[in-house]
Amino acid sequence: MRGASRIAAILLVIWAAQAILSFTGDRKTAHFDEQIHLAHGYIYWTQGDYRPGHDTPPLAHMAETFPLLFMNLRLPDGWQTLDKWTLGDRFVNQNAAPAARILLWGRLPVVGFGLLLGWMLWRWTASLAGPAAGLTALALFAFDPLHLSRAWFVGSDLTLSCLALAATWAWWRALGSGRARDALMAGALAGAAIATKFSALFLLPSHALLAFIVSRTSYELPGDAGSLVVRRGGARPRPAVPLVRLTAAAGLAAVAVLLLVYQGGNLTEFAAGFQEQMRAVKGGFHNFFNGHYSATGWWYFFPVAFLVKTPIPILFLSLGGVWAAWRNPDLRRHLPALLIPPAVLFLLACRSSVQLGLRYILPLYPFLMILGGLAATAMMRRTAGRIVLGGLLL
Repeated sequence: MRGASRIAAILLVIWAAQAILSFTGDRKTAHFDEQIHLAHGYIYWTQGDYRPGHDTPPLAHMAETFPLLFMNLRLPDGWQTLDKWTLGDRFVNQNAAPAARILLWGRLPVVGFGLLLGWMLWRWTASLAGPAAGLTALALFAFDPLHLSRAWFVGSDLTLSCLALAATWAWWRALGSGRARDALMAGALAGAAIATKFSALFLLPSHALLAFIVSRTSYELPGDAGSLVVRRGGARPRPAVPLVRLTAAAGLAAVAVLLLVYQGGNLTEFAAGFQEQMRAVKGGFHNFFNGHYSATGWWYFFPVAFLVKTPIPILFLSLGGVWAAWRNPDLRRHLPALLIPPAVLFLLACRSSVQLGLRYILPLYPFLMILGGLAATAMMRRTAGRIVLGGLLL
């Protein structure tokens, strides 16, 4: 295990090096709306005013601008009356520190979330099927162009991908252990994800479905403090710890995190931002697909984009992982946690009128990488499987 941990550390360093090298250098200028996010994040910290960017939850941008608090920066004069483009441009390009330094320190926290995501992939997958599976999942992440493409600029996509996986892992552990403190952790992480991006609300139906499935299953989930379900003779398993207690603990923790992020009294801005996003979605977006334009999108946009743009190793190994887990009773019990959240996100995305790229379904890919790790354990039992696995990873 120690040797595997060293390899995991090397893979994480490789991922971080690729991410950092992609945004360093004189030619790596600001990307589209990076300046806006940095200005808004700085306003959240220093002014406690969430109105400038209330159409997007603030947590990711607050994390990205935290290092800027130590750089003696200032907001442009009359920032309250400036449009967001002028505000962002003046904040980054006309400040006490060079624009390159502001952008560098604003982007580094995104790399941090990516490293945390990679570590979780390694740990969760290894806990399910051993070090080889964990290293395979991590390798799929370390060279995944989809996540690397979101790591080189300020934004919330990679942060959400990290927090969504963390929240699901924590909730699955809570359902296994039945402990309120595990549910509190899961709720706090879900609250952090929702405070990062409104699309994180997909976690609510996903986690509710997981709780329902666990409450109706006839097998025991492994947990640090026992199982949520127990057998009593031949009767149907029933909750050993009421689900309502776990759900209430998770819900309270999620609300507490939202209150903390919004500094206690600004949840009205969260609600206003959500309503504005819903109005925008109903109003339609400028979507382009295969030479066609639509304001409402196409139900098959994401299925086609997924098949075309998903790296081949992730695509094939994730399918193999479902097959391998289904054939293994110890792994089969974990399939709901690995399939339901990405499935819910994917279905909601297909019904959305916002179809501007795979970044809107980015949080489903870590689950596929875990499944890919599970496939590796089955493939490594045979010489032909090891050859195919090596070819896919290379």
